[in-house]
Amino acid sequence: MADTAGPVRPASRPEKVPPAIRPGDTDDFLEGPRLTRISVWGLLLSLALALFIFLYWTAEPSRMTNTTKKFDRDSIVRGQQYFALPTNPITGATNTRGIGCARCHGNNAQGGDVSYTDSQTNTQVQGHAPDLTVVFNKYVLHQQVGYKTPREYIMATIERGRTNGQLGDGDDMPTWGQMYGGPLTDQQINDVIDWLQTIQRPVSAASSSAPSSSSPSS
Repeated sequence: MADTAGPVRPASRPEKVPPAIRPGDTDDFLEGPRLTRISVWGLLLSLALALFIFLYWTAEPSRMTNTTKKFDRDSIVRGQQYFALPTNPITGATNTRGIGCARCHGNNAQGGDVSYTDSQTNTQVQGHAPDLTVVFNKYVLHQQVGYKTPREYIMATIERGRTNGQLGDGDDMPTWGQMYGGPLTDQQINDVIDWLQTIQRPVSAASSSAPSSSSPSS
């Protein structure tokens, strides 16, 4: 009876030497081809990094300028939205950012008649909200003591409000700054001021086009 052939076994592969016990590279190799390769790659990476820094440095001023302009545009848009009424009186559209400055100062910020209660006499007083389209120029004409710029004075007025024409928790103008118990942050107030700066006109122009004595839209 013939012998039956067994399963064919694959030829054994030589065992690989584990890296931990392999002999190290010679000094000639370490100080020759390997050192050259590392040096070349180091030089190329250094040149690439230097090129990147140069390109970044040359483009950074314009990037910062464009970013600043975008921030300014966004601030002006928000400021106009904060100033406006929560509901547009003409279209009925909802303005979720509307604080309602326009209720007293008018939709075009040119002022208007407003009534309020005098806290000292507890009587209704008829007042007039000022024209904010000339507020910066009026400051230049009648500079307020203690404030270096129109912006500082306007910021303080919005933050603290006015009572009988003086800064303070307001009868004729309420306090808006959170520091004084109002609802608005410094950023929100600055946004409103940024928008006001874009609609300024000469004081003489305001005098010749003063709004009528009718109450502002509410």
